[in-house]
Amino acid sequence: MLGAGTIWVPPMPESSSSPRVQLVRSSLLFQLKLLADGLRDFLLVPLSLAATLVGLARSADDPEREFEQVLEVGRKTERWINLFGGHEPAEGETANMDELVTRAERMVREQVRQGNVSASAGTALEQTFEALHRRARDNGLLPRSDDQ
Repeated sequence: MLGAGTIWVPPMPESSSSPRVQLVRSSLLFQLKLLADGLRDFLLVPLSLAATLVGLARSADDPEREFEQVLEVGRKTERWINLFGGHEPAEGETANMDELVTRAERMVREQVRQGNVSASAGTALEQTFEALHRRARDNGLLPRSDDQ
């Protein structure tokens, strides 16, 4: 259950996190989502205007068809971006932005484990990810090891 003003952050893979590192992670993820949302809005403005013009010129029977399609794209991308964390992933839903970030974190962890990252960078990344994961557990986003 999310409280008011709480942004849903996907669970960190295989680690724990400190509150400060989790704050940094949440803030960076939010910034990324803001950029994606802004880009989406920037693209939807001309698309919606074009859809309106096409609907007006095309047909009197169903002039809203193209505009409704643009709205549906807007709804789907809003759910995918999940800017304020109001949309928890549904079963069977394609990956959203939160899940993609989690996958990227897992991939970096795997690269570190395989030795494909320098030792100092690997240590810094591992500490960061551990701190992020701990924060997710502290906030109830992940079960504690004794809850499993």
